[in-house]
Amino acid sequence: MKLLSLTVVCLPVVSANYPWWTKSGWAKPADFNTKECAGNPNAQYFCGTLSGTRGENPEPNSFPWRRYTCALADTQGRGCHWQGAVGSVICSYCAS
Repeated sequence: MKLLSLTVVCLPVVSANYPWWTKSGWAKPADFNTKECAGNPNAQYFCGTLSGTRGENPEPNSFPWRRYTCALADTQGRGCHWQGAVGSVICSYCAS
Protein backbone atom coordinates (compact mmCIF):
# COMPACT_ATOMS: atom_id res chain seq x y z
CA MET A 1 0.00 0.00 0.00
CA LYS A 2 2.86 2.40 0.78
CA LEU A 3 4.35 1.72 -2.66
CA LEU A 4 1.03 2.53 -4.33
CA SER A 5 0.76 5.78 -2.36
CA LEU A 6 4.29 6.75 -3.35
CA THR A 7 3.56 5.99 -7.01
CA VAL A 8 0.41 8.14 -7.00
CA VAL A 9 2.24 11.04 -5.32
CA CYS A 10 5.29 10.90 -7.61
CA LEU A 11 3.58 10.24 -10.96
CA PRO A 12 2.82 13.92 -11.72
CA VAL A 13 6.47 14.85 -11.11
CA VAL A 14 7.79 12.03 -13.27
CA SER A 15 5.23 12.49 -16.04
CA ALA A 16 5.91 16.23 -16.34
CA ASN A 17 9.53 15.61 -17.34
CA TYR A 18 9.04 12.49 -19.43
CA PRO A 19 7.87 12.58 -23.06
CA TRP A 20 4.24 11.81 -23.78
CA TRP A 21 2.91 10.55 -27.10
CA THR A 22 -0.48 12.05 -27.98
CA LYS A 23 -3.07 12.48 -30.67
CA SER A 24 -3.90 15.97 -31.88
CA GLY A 25 -6.57 16.83 -29.29
CA TRP A 26 -9.10 15.61 -26.75
CA ALA A 27 -12.02 16.94 -24.72
CA LYS A 28 -11.51 18.57 -21.33
CA PRO A 29 -12.76 16.35 -18.49
CA ALA A 30 -16.29 17.48 -17.60
CA ASP A 31 -15.54 16.96 -13.92
CA PHE A 32 -12.57 16.12 -11.71
CA ASN A 33 -10.15 18.32 -13.66
CA THR A 34 -6.76 18.69 -11.93
CA LYS A 35 -5.63 22.02 -10.47
CA GLU A 36 -2.68 22.22 -12.91
CA CYS A 37 -5.05 22.03 -15.86
CA ALA A 38 -8.09 23.90 -14.53
CA GLY A 39 -5.93 26.79 -13.36
CA ASN A 40 -4.37 27.31 -16.78
CA PRO A 41 -6.66 29.18 -19.22
CA ASN A 42 -4.40 28.18 -22.12
CA ALA A 43 -4.40 24.45 -21.33
CA GLN A 44 -4.99 22.08 -24.22
CA TYR A 45 -6.14 18.51 -23.68
CA PHE A 46 -4.91 15.30 -25.25
CA CYS A 47 -5.30 11.55 -25.04
CA GLY A 48 -1.83 10.07 -24.78
CA THR A 49 0.59 7.59 -23.29
CA LEU A 50 4.00 7.88 -21.67
CA SER A 51 7.10 6.90 -23.62
CA GLY A 52 8.61 3.48 -23.06
CA THR A 53 11.71 3.03 -20.92
CA ARG A 54 14.01 4.02 -23.81
CA GLY A 55 11.85 6.89 -25.02
CA GLU A 56 10.12 4.84 -27.71
CA ASN A 57 6.51 5.33 -28.74
CA PRO A 58 4.49 2.30 -27.59
CA GLU A 59 1.49 3.20 -29.81
CA PRO A 60 2.82 5.01 -32.93
CA ASN A 61 -0.36 4.55 -34.98
CA SER A 62 -2.63 5.97 -32.28
CA PHE A 63 -0.43 8.61 -30.65
CA PRO A 64 2.01 10.09 -33.22
CA TRP A 65 2.88 13.43 -31.55
CA ARG A 66 5.61 13.76 -28.88
CA ARG A 67 4.99 16.34 -26.16
CA TYR A 68 6.78 17.41 -22.98
CA THR A 69 5.75 19.11 -19.70
CA CYS A 70 2.29 17.56 -19.60
CA ALA A 71 0.15 16.88 -16.55
CA LEU A 72 -2.57 14.35 -15.87
CA ALA A 73 -5.91 16.08 -16.39
CA ASP A 74 -8.35 13.73 -14.68
CA THR A 75 -8.12 13.37 -10.90
CA GLN A 76 -10.07 10.10 -11.12
CA GLY A 77 -7.45 8.56 -13.40
CA ARG A 78 -10.00 7.68 -16.08
CA GLY A 79 -8.41 6.60 -19.32
CA CYS A 80 -9.19 7.40 -22.91
CA HIS A 81 -9.41 5.08 -25.90
CA TRP A 82 -8.27 6.01 -29.40
CA GLN A 83 -7.83 3.73 -32.43
CA GLY A 84 -7.48 0.61 -30.30
CA ALA A 85 -5.02 2.13 -27.82
CA VAL A 86 -5.66 3.07 -24.19
CA GLY A 87 -4.16 6.27 -22.85
CA SER A 88 -4.56 8.92 -20.17
CA VAL A 89 -6.27 12.30 -20.47
CA ILE A 90 -3.55 14.92 -20.07
CA CYS A 91 -3.35 18.67 -20.40
CA SER A 92 -0.56 20.64 -21.83
CA TYR A 93 1.16 23.74 -21.22
CA CYS A 94 3.18 21.40 -23.46
CA ALA A 95 5.96 22.14 -25.84
CA SER A 96 5.74 19.97 -28.94
